Amino acid sequence: TNNTGDSRVAALTGSVTIDGQSYSLTSVALSQEDYCVDPDTQILTPTGTIQAAKIKVGDVIRTKHEFTLEWMQDIIIEVKRVKAYKKLLLMFENGDEFIASAQHRIMKGGEFISLSKLQVSDKIDDNTIVAIEDLGEGDVVKINSEKSNTYMSSNMILNHNYK
Repeated sequence: TNNTGDSRVAALTGSVTIDGQSYSLTSVALSQEDYCVDPDTQILTPTGTIQAAKIKVGDVIRTKHEFTLEWMQDIIIEVKRVKAYKKLLLMFENGDEFIASAQHRIMKGGEFISLSKLQVSDKIDDNTIVAIEDLGEGDVVKINSEKSNTYMSSNMILNHNYK
């Protein structure tokens, strides 16, 4: 049973008796739903952008393949609004901002890295992070694509699906 009141946490409790001795058991597991962007994030499509909160299964996006980094079109196969324990706001020197869950991964220097591992002065493409702000808990949108395992936000940040 989930005794935490939080749908992102599974807390299993119970007891077992072995050789007449009673043992209490507790197991807690965090959900993997924490790899998501803010609902207001603009996602690149072949005809412009669409807000993450409005994207639907079957929508076509424009992105880069996770390994080859070749531009391609892909189809959205999952969209789910979830709660993130911790959202981060990245502010860039050119004025762009990016908000996602702390565990969300973006492309930095040829590899996908969690926002929580980024630091001020890190570069995402040619854009330098000038500030990182903890926004606390909030809604995010989990988006999965069919082939590329990525999607591109309008500020040209390559986002990775976590499956």
